[in-house]
Formats: sequence, C-alpha cells, structure tokens
Amino acid sequence: MSHSHTSTPTRKTESLHCEIPNDSALPRILLIGNPNVGKSVLFGLLTGKYVTVSNYPGTSVEVTFGRLKTGGVEYEFIDTPGVNGLQPRSDDERVTRDILLEKRPYGVIQVIDAKNLLRGLTLTHQLIEYDVPLILVLNMWDEAEERHITIDAKGLSKALGVPVITAIATMRVGIHELKQHLTKFVRPHFHPEFHPVIEEAVSY
Repeated sequence: MSHSHTSTPTRKTESLHCEIPNDSALPRILLIGNPNVGKSVLFGLLTGKYVTVSNYPGTSVEVTFGRLKTGGVEYEFIDTPGVNGLQPRSDDERVTRDILLEKRPYGVIQVIDAKNLLRGLTLTHQLIEYDVPLILVLNMWDEAEERHITIDAKGLSKALGVPVITAIATMRVGIHELKQHLTKFVRPHFHPEFHPVIEEAVSY
C-alpha cells in the first residue's frame, strides 16, 4: 500500500522579508529537488518543528531554514523551492539558482522521487555543472518497489562518485543514515560531455 507523502504543517516562526544571512559561520546545506518529492518532509525530520520562513528578497517566494546539531556539529539547512531545472523559467527556479550561487553551500542534498528517477537525474546533471558537493536521497523507495522499479543505488553512487541514500521520509527510513553522511559530501567525479562545438566555446 502506498504511503501518503503530504507533510503535516509544522510550527513555524514567520519572518517575512528577512533575508537568509550570508555570513553564517555554520556549514550550510541546501535541500534541492523537483516539486512533490518529499523534500520538505525530509527537511522537517532533520531540523525539527521550529524553523523560519522568509520571503526571498524581492520576491513572494518562501524559503525555509532551520538547524540540526548532530555528531557534535551544528548545520544550517535551507529548504529551497521545488524546481524542474536550474535554467530559470519561474521565480521558484530563479530563487533556487540564486541561493545555490550566492549562499556558498557546504553541500547540497538532492531529494529524488525514486519512481521518477530520470526526472531527478536531469536535475542532478545540472547540479553537477555547478560543481557542488552532493548527496542524493532516493525518496519514496517503497513506492518504487511497489511498482517493481529496480534501481542499483550502489551502482549509481559509484558512477557519480557521491553518496546515494535510499529513503522513505514519511516512515523516517534513511534519516539516520543521511545524518551520518553529512560529513561525507563530495563533488561528483562524473562530468558530462557536450558537443565539441559547445566544449570549444566554453573553453574561452
């Protein structure tokens, strides 16, 4: 039976028009993913009930941030708007891209709907272009299994050179493993190749 992935609203401290500080001394981790992949559920499990919601400067787009202390280290998490890509076609996509460029993340957790892997990996491809330390979370793993979708998570991790964690956020499956991997962010060793004309153009 499929599990519902609609998060229960958490208690939040509203702080509208308050910019996310750019000078935080804490390691900053961004959560990025397509819409409806359970990203905000995962964020709530990592940071607890008390988070701050802000309108990103100059927009009506809400960005949520909170903190987690684990293994003696405190991290700042930013839950970015769900996006289909990082070539902005909407305010949500522009805000997510700007946060990625401006906030100097210690690492990025990309949350992927395991039953829509190709869609998620399209966004992974773009994140690799940004050369950011990355962890992939294949969420809704139970729903993928129910659909008899087989994913070689270890093989994917080896191919990309980054940790890949399987999760069922609504059941807290994979959360402990993810916390243990917060010290293991690495930049992907996979680099996509483009048409020689494009490669030559960007080399200048």
